[in-house]
Amino acid sequence: MPYCTEADIKKLLPESMLINLTNDTAGATTIDAVNLGEAIDQADREIDSYVSIAGYAVPFVVVPPLIANLSVKMAIWNLHLRKYFNSEIWEKTYKSCLRLLERISQGKQKIAPEVDGTVTGASGGYACSSRTQELDQTLWDTF
Repeated sequence: MPYCTEADIKKLLPESMLINLTNDTAGATTIDAVNLGEAIDQADREIDSYVSIAGYAVPFVVVPPLIANLSVKMAIWNLHLRKYFNSEIWEKTYKSCLRLLERISQGKQKIAPEVDGTVTGASGGYACSSRTQELDQTLWDTF
C-alpha cells in the first residue's frame, strides 16, 4: 500500500504541473498513473530504508501522518528528477525530508502513529512516562 495518494500530491501541486511532471506526451491533459506510482514507490522505499533502522516494521500497515507527508514531498521531488527539472524549492524540501529521516533512523525523532486512539511507537527501544502532578490547584492557592 503506498504511503500517499494522487489526491495527497494534488494538495501541494497544481494538477497542470502534476500532468507535466508525469506525462511525457506533448499537450497531455491527464496524469500518467504509472509514472506517478513509480515516483511514490521510490519515495516509500527510501522512507522504509531509514525507518527500519529505527526498529519500525515496514511497510506500514497504518500510515502515520508524518510518513504520508514525507512520501508526498519526496514523490514530488522524484517527479522533478524524472523530467530533469531542477526546482530549488523542492530540492530543499527533499533535503529537509532526508534530514528528518536521518533523525528518525538515529532514534532522535519518533514516529507515533495513532491506531484506534492509541499512540504507538517503534517496536523495541525505549519508552518514557511522566509522574503524576503532585501539586494541585489547592496547594498553589496557598501561596
